Amino acid sequence: MTSPEEKIILNANPKKALEGVHNIIDRLHVVYTAETHALENSDARAFMALQEEKISAARDYQDAIEQLVSRKDEFVAADPALKTSLTEKQQLFSELSRRNLAALERMQKSMTRFGDTLRNAVKDIAIRQRSSSYTSLGTMAAEEAKRISSGSISQTA
Repeated sequence: MTSPEEKIILNANPKKALEGVHNIIDRLHVVYTAETHALENSDARAFMALQEEKISAARDYQDAIEQLVSRKDEFVAADPALKTSLTEKQQLFSELSRRNLAALERMQKSMTRFGDTLRNAVKDIAIRQRSSSYTSLGTMAAEEAKRISSGSISQTA
């Protein structure tokens, strides 16, 4: 794991550089698998515990990919089996990434529903506990329901 200030530097040897990228993808795959499992099991504690490692692994992955792109000419003659393996790992990681995103979206929807349920419950409790409520005219709603007739007053006295 690298610190936020450190950048991954791929080996100068193209073969070793590709092997390093393999390792970085493996690390990111492990973190995403654990995070997806935590999300699918609604384990917020495990999910939160993985966030620092996920950020670090993602940063390392980004650094490595940027270096691969900038050094692409060096990898033209690299071992075809190693390049194929890297492509396959990348595809597997992309699939895992989509699964992870779907799990994150489900968790977000679940949290939104939970928040709505909680908000409605608090509102219902507040309404039940309210000792008085006012109408839009500023009068007490209870007074509206208890209209008292004062009878008729005669002015013929």
